[in-house]
Amino acid sequence: MDTLGIDVGSVSAKAVVLSDRGDVRFEAYRRTQGRPLDAVAAVLGEAVAALGSGTPLAGAVVTGSGKALLAGALSAEPINEIVAQATAAWTLHPEVRSIIEIGGQDSKFIRVGRGADGRPFVADHAFNELCAAGTGAFLDQMAERMGMPIEAFAAASVNAVRPARVAGRCSVFAKTDMIHLQQRACPPGEIVAGLCFALVRTYLASLCHGRAPEPPILFQGGVAANDGVARALIEVLHLAEGDLVRPERHKVMGALGAALLAREHTWPTPVLLGELAARIPTRAEEPERVSGLAPLASGGRVALVDRGSNDAGTATDAGPTARSTADTVFLGIDVGSVSTKAVAIDADGLLAASAYLPTAGRPVDAVHAVLDDLRTRLPPDVRVARAVTTGSGRHLARDLAGADEVIDEISAQARSAVHFVPDADTIFEIGGQDSKYIRLTGGRVARFQMNRACAAGTGAFLEEQSGRLGIDIRRDFAAAALASQAPVRLGSRCTVFMDSDLVHHLQHGASTADLCAGLAYSVARNYLDKVVGSRPVGARVVFQGGVARNTAVRAAFEQILGHAVAVHPCPETSGAWGAALIAREAALRDVASRDAAPSRFRGFATPREAVGIRTFECASCENQCEIQQVNTGEGRRSFFGCVCGRFERGEDLPVPAGDAFATRERLLAGQGEALGDAELADLRRTVENTIQVVLLGLRPLGKGGPGRPKDR
Repeated sequence: MDTLGIDVGSVSAKAVVLSDRGDVRFEAYRRTQGRPLDAVAAVLGEAVAALGSGTPLAGAVVTGSGKALLAGALSAEPINEIVAQATAAWTLHPEVRSIIEIGGQDSKFIRVGRGADGRPFVADHAFNELCAAGTGAFLDQMAERMGMPIEAFAAASVNAVRPARVAGRCSVFAKTDMIHLQQRACPPGEIVAGLCFALVRTYLASLCHGRAPEPPILFQGGVAANDGVARALIEVLHLAEGDLVRPERHKVMGALGAALLAREHTWPTPVLLGELAARIPTRAEEPERVSGLAPLASGGRVALVDRGSNDAGTATDAGPTARSTADTVFLGIDVGSVSTKAVAIDADGLLAASAYLPTAGRPVDAVHAVLDDLRTRLPPDVRVARAVTTGSGRHLARDLAGADEVIDEISAQARSAVHFVPDADTIFEIGGQDSKYIRLTGGRVARFQMNRACAAGTGAFLEEQSGRLGIDIRRDFAAAALASQAPVRLGSRCTVFMDSDLVHHLQHGASTADLCAGLAYSVARNYLDKVVGSRPVGARVVFQGGVARNTAVRAAFEQILGHAVAVHPCPETSGAWGAALIAREAALRDVASRDAAPSRFRGFATPREAVGIRTFECASCENQCEIQQVNTGEGRRSFFGCVCGRFERGEDLPVPAGDAFATRERLLAGQGEALGDAELADLRRTVENTIQVVLLGLRPLGKGGPGRPKDR
């Protein structure tokens, strides 16, 4: 007698009907589009049409993330998806040793063991975290951004000669890499292939944790249909022919395993297929949403000391109210991954001019452009007394502009906040792709934390979701969110997974205003959960970075924290402000000590012909960052594009290669013997390496270093 297996995932619903001989009598795959019960009802309706409503079933098993929706209504046994996937794999392919399963929002790794009797069992397994990198959702969104159907997207990657390098981190950050590649006229096939390789690297790093899957490997799940991902797995894992197997029914392996397991979970009496299909719960009216989230209120902006005018007042969105006309200024330049900013102030701390431009993956051009823009806003005979650079491209900006000093962005943000809010004790800084938490004690940095490679809780998160809702993030988002009376609780998930939640709530009648308010809460909650964590938040919080312009996000922070949050008067240029203030203080100290020297600043029209750019790929981790090495012609080298900061100190190999455990074993084996100079040097390098790996979270470089520089 037949058995039924149903797999309800986050993206799709699958069903398989097996005969008592193990033949597949029916199979179906359908995307849920946020309505899993409707999708299951449609799939079983197809089964009834194909097999007849009078087909008797001996039993049914449901699996997948949505199994709880159906188990009770169908009197079916709920089974863990790892067991279902593994059962289907070793039944169809008894030789399997490893299973790679990649679906829409979930991915799994299963290692198959063998008992003394030869019977297979699940020896180990791993699930993906709440991140879309390494799942089908990553590819779906990339295909949509490139304007390609997913089928054409998959086909485009197969024949790419040289896959482009795309960071295998957050899919929102990968979008930035993709845009930069398109701007350089990289062929679409190479971009698509690069995205497939990025997905594979992230999957292996996140789920396999350095252990290479043992062949033969079964590749299943919806993404197994993508030839580009299969190619990437073969090349990255250096697999021989036949080592990677894609089952014929790779899309429905979970449902197939459930149908096989249903033989062990039969009903006392058979149930007709048509009767079972009729038990699927119909989509009733959505119950009244009780999110527990209070409506957002913009309130009044917290009064700050407007240091730009040296008068007490209320800072406005336009920034400090007074403008300097001095002929001597102090310059701060902030080069970030998304934008490049510059601020010029006078000796009294008054703003003389500021500029804000996108970096667009071309930091050299961005530095030149922002200086050109600033020059048009300043008097023609202005003199720069001192220049300081900050941000991820601070070393590059220093070499290009001839700045006098380089400071890290934590110090710059802290100095900027304390200037405008002297009693500040906590700083929330949220930019386009980066976010920072800074705790201050007596105006000094006591502790800090930056976001990992995840866009949730950044400006990119809001921009992505606003685009999904079809509204302008700058013009419409905050007004809509503040008008909501019933914000939707969206949680703190990956920005790509949030797409499914938005579709679900839209289909069930949620208004755009309620979703905007829910997104404002979500970005605040993501930031507090993933960046701040358990670290203390004080009573005097200053909100900085471009996202601080969004009054709805600020209101969400105030609702969650239960007290007012001050907003920097120039939030998007707060880092450049801090650099300018530090430049001013250092110059005034030099004057006071009569040790003043002319600034090394080259001028706003910096020479461009002497700049040479070479790129190489850092192979130290799964991000595979493309690093730009900039030579200014004066023997100085600067680097840009590294996510982890490995190259910020201007060194090719700042983390020496070495295996701390191998060194320990070698030293233990030779205990009692005096160490020679070479062994001491090796030990010193190993200790330095270990300290950096532990404290900075970096991986030691391989023997080949970060990659071989090459001209592009």
